[in-house]
Amino acid sequence: MAQTKKRQASSLTLAAQKAEADTLISQEFRAKAAGNSPGSLPVGLPAGLPYTLPALPKSSAAAILGPPLSIRQVAALIGISPWTVRQKLLPRGLPHFRSGASGRLIFYEVQVVRWIEKMQGGKH
Repeated sequence: MAQTKKRQASSLTLAAQKAEADTLISQEFRAKAAGNSPGSLPVGLPAGLPYTLPALPKSSAAAILGPPLSIRQVAALIGISPWTVRQKLLPRGLPHFRSGASGRLIFYEVQVVRWIEKMQGGKH
């Protein structure tokens, strides 16, 4: 069995320079005003830009993607088991994405239907 060397942890401490660092940071914060004062930006904004972006219709995302579906709902939509969706269709390119840390699969109905039509040689 291989011998492992025990390393002693060394702490990074700047206690001797802490007062100098605090002073420097305080001076920098005092020197800079909070936010951007008028004329402080290097380049002005182009004329004619709206102040706020127009809001997208709330139904546009639902119209483009359809409702979000779980793997069980996709399986029911297609008429197969969730195991078959995961093991057979995902490797073949069924559109999906993983949600956050849980890794949960999320599908969108319109994308699933379009993918099935494409795989069957129908219209996209």
